[in-house]
Amino acid sequence: MKKLFCLIIFLITSITFSQNKQQVNTLHISISEKSNAPLSHQVHSYTYTITNNSNKNIQYTIKTTPTNCKRKSSSMSIKMLNSSLKKVINISPKISKSFTIEIRRNHLTILDTWSCFQINAIDNNNIPISNTITLSQFTPNTRNFQ
Repeated sequence: MKKLFCLIIFLITSITFSQNKQQVNTLHISISEKSNAPLSHQVHSYTYTITNNSNKNIQYTIKTTPTNCKRKSSSMSIKMLNSSLKKVINISPKISKSFTIEIRRNHLTILDTWSCFQINAIDNNNIPISNTITLSQFTPNTRNFQ
């Protein structure tokens, strides 16, 4: 009886972890268009596609997090063009949606440095439900251009 009880608990736990693992990567983010602006421009736009790989509607919010680059770092401002960073968006099964992120350099941005952001989708509990993409942008010192 004890062995049967342990087996049932083990199976229930395994199924629960299996379902949770499947929910983590139900959305997939990929880049669809990189910025065509020269590095010296103050504004760069990147278009991404988010795809719902599951069989159910999913509500998500796009989250961007500044992160340290492995190289010399500086900070830039980031803005969502198609939707708000705080807005909850609903996506149907097997559907893709696009969103654009604009990175803007202000006059305080240190030249000859990199700015990096991690982009992913989160659910209502701030739990990541997509892959994470890192966006890196170099800010050159235009005085060094030949």
